[in-house]
Amino acid sequence: MVPTTWGNYDSPLIQRKNLTVKSLSMIGSDPTILKKISSLLDENSIKVHIEHIFPLSKAAKAQEKSESNRVRGKIILQIT
Repeated sequence: MVPTTWGNYDSPLIQRKNLTVKSLSMIGSDPTILKKISSLLDENSIKVHIEHIFPLSKAAKAQEKSESNRVRGKIILQIT
């Protein structure tokens, strides 16, 4: 899995999980707020709801689900 995130990319959590991290740029986002959100995620103070994890081979199904407007969480494409 390759998460897209912000904040400190050398985080011990990222290293322990053996993850590769890509940068995310959002137009108009406040870096102070994004750092706070990142800290809250690291502390498990807030959680991200994952709706469904699809293998990369099912990317079309993931797209269909995304466009259905019936998704309440994140859709993940797993790359293995």
